[in-house]
Amino acid sequence: MMASFWSRWVVSLAFGLLVARTGYGVVALPLTSAHDIDDSAAGGIRVEIVSVLTLLLLAAAVTVVLARLGNTMRRFGWGCLLLGAAVLANTAFALLGSEVSLLQILDPATRAENDPVAAFWFWIMIMGVPSTMVGLLLLIGGLVLLRKAPRPVRTGG
Repeated sequence: MMASFWSRWVVSLAFGLLVARTGYGVVALPLTSAHDIDDSAAGGIRVEIVSVLTLLLLAAAVTVVLARLGNTMRRFGWGCLLLGAAVLANTAFALLGSEVSLLQILDPATRAENDPVAAFWFWIMIMGVPSTMVGLLLLIGGLVLLRKAPRPVRTGG
């Protein structure tokens, strides 16, 4: 009984920290805008406090939700599903947040003479494609684990 308790919380905490760290950019994006951040030390400290609190709250929420699941296979399935969704959302937000337009990317002449477009292509090949593949693998793996896991038995009355 004690081993089940510890494994439940350790697995849940690991997924909670991974999801919080991976999905932090997506969750914290609306919290701070460019005009809210000033150059003073107090403004920087405020942003750091909000960042740490957001990270901790997200980790705690995912940890508690996953720890409530009774089956370890379902816990791993939901953890992989959440982590894959966070990786894909983070990659999508990074792509949408870039200042490179689609016309600049598709025009070969622009690619040859424009350093930001070349850097963006490099980022897509080195970071975007692998993180998308990892996100999709985690998402699909989580769905497979959820389908294979036995359903919880509901006793009611």
